[in-house]
Amino acid sequence: MEQCGELVRWAKPLRAEQRLLAFVRSKPLARGLSILANPLLARRGWRGEKSLCDLQVQEGPCGDEFSQLDQEISTNPGVRTSRSAGYLNWRYFRAPAARYEILTARRAGKLVGYVVSVSESEDPRIVDLCSIEEHGVVARLLFGAVERLRQQGAVTVSMNAGGAHPWSKVFERAGFQRREGSPIVAAVAQGSAISKTEFERNWFVMQGERDS
Repeated sequence: MEQCGELVRWAKPLRAEQRLLAFVRSKPLARGLSILANPLLARRGWRGEKSLCDLQVQEGPCGDEFSQLDQEISTNPGVRTSRSAGYLNWRYFRAPAARYEILTARRAGKLVGYVVSVSESEDPRIVDLCSIEEHGVVARLLFGAVERLRQQGAVTVSMNAGGAHPWSKVFERAGFQRREGSPIVAAVAQGSAISKTEFERNWFVMQGERDS
């Protein structure tokens, strides 16, 4: 079995204290300078237009609208994991080891996307991102998730996604920086309509694809 891509960690720094400390060698001075630097970091990156959608935290289990969105998105080009309401509830709301949050994007009351994050003291992460094919909505979801994690004290927000993820340019515009990667291997079943090339170039893979 051959490697068909890599899972890249994207990082968005939100607080400058540690980085400044490496240069100035003084904690009080680093804290003082960070008062000026942190607001600039918070504002950096494309946020998407507010008028595109309304953001709201999902309260309670995912309903049929998530399955309907999954069906709508499945008709678009690309390789994606099926994310029905049942899958999302099992994957995130029933997870024993972590507490996930789903932030939804709606337009005129209709679900058009969502982002899943987990806030842990040392490793706040965005683990899943799903949206209609509209980059402004993707940027809006990323901004909303990052802002909530920032308010909870995050220093850096990480996000693992495929190295050739179709939204990589959006990640960069949103202020995320490409960091280290690890290999991905995918096996294509004999007779499958999905080619190895599609996995290499058009796979919407995120950390949330894993069941562990």
